[in-house]
Amino acid sequence: MGREVTKKSWWIRPLTWLIWAVAIVVFLIAIALLITQTRPFKNWVRDYIVESANENLKGDLSIERLDGNFFTNVRLNGIAVSADSDTVFSLASLGIRYDLWALLGGTIKIDSLIIDSPYAYAEQLADSTWNLMYLVPEDTIATPDADTVAGEFDYAIELATFLVRNGSVDIVSADSLIPERVDGVNVAASGNYTSSDYGLTLTSLQANTLHPDLNLKNLTFAMAGDTSHLEVVDLELLTILNKITARADIYFNHFAQSTAEISADSLDISEFSAFLPAHIIALRPIIDFHTNLRSDTLASKVLLTAGKQVMDVSSRVSSVNAMIDSAAAAPVRWTLEVGIKNLLAAKWIDNPEFDVVLNGEVT
Repeated sequence: MGREVTKKSWWIRPLTWLIWAVAIVVFLIAIALLITQTRPFKNWVRDYIVESANENLKGDLSIERLDGNFFTNVRLNGIAVSADSDTVFSLASLGIRYDLWALLGGTIKIDSLIIDSPYAYAEQLADSTWNLMYLVPEDTIATPDADTVAGEFDYAIELATFLVRNGSVDIVSADSLIPERVDGVNVAASGNYTSSDYGLTLTSLQANTLHPDLNLKNLTFAMAGDTSHLEVVDLELLTILNKITARADIYFNHFAQSTAEISADSLDISEFSAFLPAHIIALRPIIDFHTNLRSDTLASKVLLTAGKQVMDVSSRVSSVNAMIDSAAAAPVRWTLEVGIKNLLAAKWIDNPEFDVVLNGEVT
């Protein structure tokens, strides 16, 4: 009787050991997971990031706080980079939400990447280079080997939401055409990438410049492409006074099949007074322009009006591909037509001695 009990229960002890082993492993994993959620561990990760970055920076990186659970999201708060005791770059926060399980399927899936209040100080040096270029020494930038360059990036990338909120840049430059400050920078976008195709949708881009002043109310477009083709649709640039629209369908290997359009109605150039001579701005001309590319022919039409003064310019260029590809055999042909009505030459060339009124057509 005793022997039967022994034979039937031989597996109980190994099973008990296995249960205890699994329980211990699960317990240790749970402890490890809990540790990653503690403030001391997050501070250690923050300090490790700062120390590693500062080894490769000609400046000092600081991060006030790191939050998140590491498994679905991470958030860095109070990021700053300083050089010579001056802050040259900062972020109020950088937050990212992601799906780690998607990596098993070969996809880097980012649900959201949000940058709050980015700031940069950009100074153009005497040799025309910029201070930000020297934050990372050249000898710390790794040069990829031939195998790395030749190999494909095997992961797909999906970025559902990318936001930049309230960005700004202070700029010091001797060039008067470069603004002294850019602020109110807000960006909303999404995108995707694989080794065979890619896409980007810019839902919104807003910014203001100071000295010279310009208010970019919004820039939007959607683009998609692959190794042989790029399509850009619904491009719209909107400022306080003007609106420009465009689209393009470009075939890299068969450019003659490409098409494109860009147009603006009643363009008020007073908005760009910093970039144009004062006597031209004083005329307050209104410009309509339309350009399109079809069947390897580029056609453009510009209509300029200033009161009763009118200038109508039309151009046409055939075999555009031959202008781009020197191996193309087709000759480039072009035509230009200019119509002028009541044009006060003295005002346009800012020379009162040339007091004539121009009318006529030139081909």
